[in-house]
Amino acid sequence: MAFGSKRVYTSLVCYSIQSFERLLSTCILLMYQSILVMALHISEASPNCTVTGIHYFCNNIATLTDLPLVLPINVRKVTLMGIYERKPSFSGERFTHHTWAKVSELSILEFTNVDRIESGFLNGLNELQFLSVSSCTHLGEIDPDTFYSTPNIEELHFNWNRVLDLSMVEAALIGKLSNLRYLYLIAIQGVKQHVVLGEKFVKALHRKNLTYLDISRVNAIYMEHILVPEVLANIVNLNLSYSSIMFPHGITDKAISLIKITCTFWILLV
Repeated sequence: MAFGSKRVYTSLVCYSIQSFERLLSTCILLMYQSILVMALHISEASPNCTVTGIHYFCNNIATLTDLPLVLPINVRKVTLMGIYERKPSFSGERFTHHTWAKVSELSILEFTNVDRIESGFLNGLNELQFLSVSSCTHLGEIDPDTFYSTPNIEELHFNWNRVLDLSMVEAALIGKLSNLRYLYLIAIQGVKQHVVLGEKFVKALHRKNLTYLDISRVNAIYMEHILVPEVLANIVNLNLSYSSIMFPHGITDKAISLIKITCTFWILLV
C-alpha cells in the first residue's frame, strides 16, 4: 500500500488520537479535512489527556475555523504548518475565539506556510512566550492592539514574510512587549516597495531586555540611528548579513567606512 494513500494517513491519525491519554509530550496529527471533525470529538472526550503539543501539518482546509474547537486543556505548544485556505474569507477573531478558548496558558505558537493571518489571531493567549510567523503568503495590516494581550512574549520570529509594512513589528516592540529578548526579522520582503527599518523601529529597540537581533536578508535597512550606544549597549548578538543598508543623504565616505567597520566588529563578536 502506498504511504501517500488516504487509508494509511487515516490509520496514523486514529492511532495518534486513540493514544492521547498515554502520550507525555507531543501528538503529531497528519490529517485530511474529512477527519478534522473526528479530532474534535476525541478532544472533547479526553479532557484529562497529558498531551502538551499538537501539530497540524500540510492540511488543505476551508478555513482555520475548521480546526478542532476544543483542544486538550494541557496543551502548551501548537504548530500550524502548511495550512491553505480554499475560501477567500478568514476572520482571525472568529478563529481564536473558538480555538484558544480553553488553552489560555499556551506558551508556544508557530504559524508556518499559512495562507493568511489577520488581526485577532492572538486574542486570549495571555501567557504566550514564543511566537513564530514564518513563510506566510500574505499578512494584512494588523492592528497595533494585536500584541497588547501578549505582554510575556520573549522570542518573536517574523521570517520570510511578504508584508505591506512593518507596523506589526513596530507595534510589538513599542507596545507592551517589555520582556522581549530575541527578535528575528529574516528575509522580510515588501509588497509594493522596499521594507525600511526606519527611525520608529530603531527607537523601539531601546529596550533593556533585548539581547538578540537578527535582521538579515532584509531589502533595506535605514542605518542613521541603529548604530548608537542606546541600541548596541544591550544587544549581545547582532546579525545584519545579506541586508541592503541605506544611509541618509549627505553622509561622508569616512562616516560610511566607520559604520561598516562597526557593523563588522559587532557581527564578529557573535
